[in-house]
Amino acid sequence: MGDQPFLSHVFIASDDFFATRKMFEVLGLDLLLGDPDATESQYVRYGGKQGFHAGLESTMVTEGRPYIELNINVPDVDAAHAALTRAGFDVPAPVVEDWGAKHASFHVGGIRIGIAQD
Repeated sequence: MGDQPFLSHVFIASDDFFATRKMFEVLGLDLLLGDPDATESQYVRYGGKQGFHAGLESTMVTEGRPYIELNINVPDVDAAHAALTRAGFDVPAPVVEDWGAKHASFHVGGIRIGIAQD
């Protein structure tokens, strides 16, 4: 790590903490920090073993709408879609995007989420 800055994680404030936490668990992300059963202190951190990066895109590409989307790479986007749907989440069917990945975007707790399979 040395003297080089790096992105460690994204902080997200959700207006439905429990639904967002459940979505992370349904997708199989690892609990890295915090107690998911605590009711007083509602901070947990989830992650995976692949690391982290941030993408930046011009609003010229997003129809003039700025937004932040938390993208979660999954091994099988169709299986992730099915698991989320069974768990009660409203997730549109994944589509193959122009940039090559099979992807679906949806909202949980006021947060835009993307699931993708590269």
